[in-house]
Amino acid sequence: MKKQIQLKKTNHSSPFTSPFSFLIPFFLSAFCFFPFASYAQQSIYQLPNNSFETWYLETSNERSIVPTNFNSFFSASGQMATYAADKRCDSSRDVRSEAAGNFSLHLFSTIVLGIRANGNVTTGRINAGSIVANSADNYNYSDYATTPPKYYQEITGTPDSLRFWVKYLPGREQTPNITDKGRIRVYIHGTSECRDASQYPTGMSESQLYFGKAMKEFYKEDGEWHCYTVPFEYTGTNNQKNANGNYYVLVSLTTNSAPGGGADNPDKVWFDDIEFIYNNPQSIQSFTNKEQNIKIFPNPANQYVTIATSQNAIITDVKIFDICGALVIHKPFTENIDIATLQNGIYFVHIETNEGTFVKHLVVQ
Repeated sequence: MKKQIQLKKTNHSSPFTSPFSFLIPFFLSAFCFFPFASYAQQSIYQLPNNSFETWYLETSNERSIVPTNFNSFFSASGQMATYAADKRCDSSRDVRSEAAGNFSLHLFSTIVLGIRANGNVTTGRINAGSIVANSADNYNYSDYATTPPKYYQEITGTPDSLRFWVKYLPGREQTPNITDKGRIRVYIHGTSECRDASQYPTGMSESQLYFGKAMKEFYKEDGEWHCYTVPFEYTGTNNQKNANGNYYVLVSLTTNSAPGGGADNPDKVWFDDIEFIYNNPQSIQSFTNKEQNIKIFPNPANQYVTIATSQNAIITDVKIFDICGALVIHKPFTENIDIATLQNGIYFVHIETNEGTFVKHLVVQ
């Protein structure tokens, strides 16, 4: 079982690196938190722990701290897994202004035998199968079999867009740096095999491994936080839902888009507030009765909105976020919420109840 731990600042200025970790490639490539045990009972439309507020130890090694619901090299499979295990991520209090949470994910590269070792984490599992960085035996994948559901993540909806915040500081001594880019990649996929890799075995194509995908390479190096929105493309063939009526989502985050990339100094990247955007109600499939019992009206609105429930749902907390993920309203719950101070636009209302957390769209005009 995952061991929950209290967050604290950790010094990673001189992390230890295993001798073969530089040979493992990057594995390429958002507000509700749902406990693992309840996946089959709830619809899931956002990535659990998408703002990286909770962390755990993958192993007994104190260096194996990773965000809850994510995994690193410490839990890798493959014949090179033992050599690949090393710390290349940490919790950070460096967050964007107006962030709802207190922490972000900090990924960083290390240097081993003169070669740059990239940092990455995934909601799936890393397979470290070869000493050749861009080998087809090195990839991230959804592992359905090993201690489920540690190495896979279910999702009910088919989001239209991926939105996230990131800050990137490449280590290459080049102004401007036109070589290095960080990356996020997200696959929505069915019950067949899904892997995220730089190379695929003969006879295997990327399109057969996913249903929908969103990917962004980023390179702004001004030391500031930036918000990106990327559309999902549903062009793959891996679209069979599981027994719960859900798909799976494989998320991969990395400091450099090139396997074994980077140069000179450590590449550094901070991620925060990864969110899935649903523009069309048809994108959110298989609404449960519990979700249908939560109403928000009027919508559109300009002064007040009312949140109502039926049956046994009890609302415990309400947060309203703007289109870039900034928390704009968070007050003790009342049925009527004053929104007069909000500017015109689209907002996301996160409604926490005793039956789960649900996200509703709100249009202010």
